[in-house]
Amino acid sequence: CCPGPRVDPMLNGRIANGQVTFVRECTGQGYPGACRQSYSGRISGNTVSGRATGTGLGGAPGLPWSMTFVR
Repeated sequence: CCPGPRVDPMLNGRIANGQVTFVRECTGQGYPGACRQSYSGRISGNTVSGRATGTGLGGAPGLPWSMTFVR
């Protein structure tokens, strides 16, 4: 989709009570139209796992996602 790696702004990020939440502004870079996604997940060790909702996710509400903290 993109001429290089995506660089999407993360908005309203928060880490509290073992949860991570943020909004990804993904408009442009190959997606036709407005694109905004909300992510929330629970922290377990150095990993966060949860669900994402919003546009550009292939019509799958509550799409699973995860990330790992690396030092």
